[in-house]
Amino acid sequence: NCARYRIEGNCSNLPATDKCQSAAETAICVARPPTVTAAPDQFVCIDGTQSFPLSATFPTQPCIHCGPLAPRAMVLFRPTGGAEQMFPCVAQPDGTCTGTIGNATVVCQPYNTTTRAINCVVTITGAAYAECGEYCIKADYVGVDSDKCPPVTGCTRVCIVPKPIASGDPDKTVCFGKNQVLNFKATFPRGLCLVTTGCPTACTPAASMFKRDAAGNVTPLVTGGGTTVTCQPVATLPSGDREINCVVNVTNADSADCLEYIIRASCANLNTAKCQTAEWATKLCVIRNPVVTIDPQRYVCVGGN
Repeated sequence: NCARYRIEGNCSNLPATDKCQSAAETAICVARPPTVTAAPDQFVCIDGTQSFPLSATFPTQPCIHCGPLAPRAMVLFRPTGGAEQMFPCVAQPDGTCTGTIGNATVVCQPYNTTTRAINCVVTITGAAYAECGEYCIKADYVGVDSDKCPPVTGCTRVCIVPKPIASGDPDKTVCFGKNQVLNFKATFPRGLCLVTTGCPTACTPAASMFKRDAAGNVTPLVTGGGTTVTCQPVATLPSGDREINCVVNVTNADSADCLEYIIRASCANLNTAKCQTAEWATKLCVIRNPVVTIDPQRYVCVGGN
């Protein structure tokens, strides 16, 4: 269908072309549509940072009747349960285009005539549930009827994950030679972002125990000596929240047990830039037993002092 089409008209009783004839022609450009590439699903905790690419590529046109086509790409945000929004594109002196919606900013490079691509990067900083949704790149040609050459769209789904919560007993005091139990908990709330069915439980729960000495040195806390560390498997609560419970038993306490006992809760599948680690510390104060002294046995007569 890539061709020039011509219509000619004349008067049949005047066949000579120099007496009566008219013609018009037009060309049809059959253009190859652009292609788009979107990153796979992304996961980031509340207050975390996440970046991902979106790109559009515009192929060469084999149809000789296609003049220069002006490539165009825009980035859209489709919040879960909300109306689609287009990132406002503001041209920068270096040729890039930037726009912001909420805590998300998009930066698009100018069209690259060598790679025939427009490359964009979306960065979410200080993520909130408002950033839950799809981030899409939409590509087409300027001036081409969208009914005849529909725009091409590709999307990346962004799942906003709740931050883990660490909690435990308040500071404790125990005497030398006595026993102390310390309770800790790592909680992983069920998420409210429903961009995918697995998003509410996207965090892979992880809990680790540590100890911090008076000099500030932090080392893993493991069972040994008079200390026993026990962490239960992940448990799912009726609310959908998940938790890991850990217990530290200190027996026959001595000065070596005078430490901060720490639980750290994290999402094992997300790095610290995407999901901050939560920490709780309980201080254990080990004190010397009181010393009791009394006078030796005394005798006194009835009525005496």
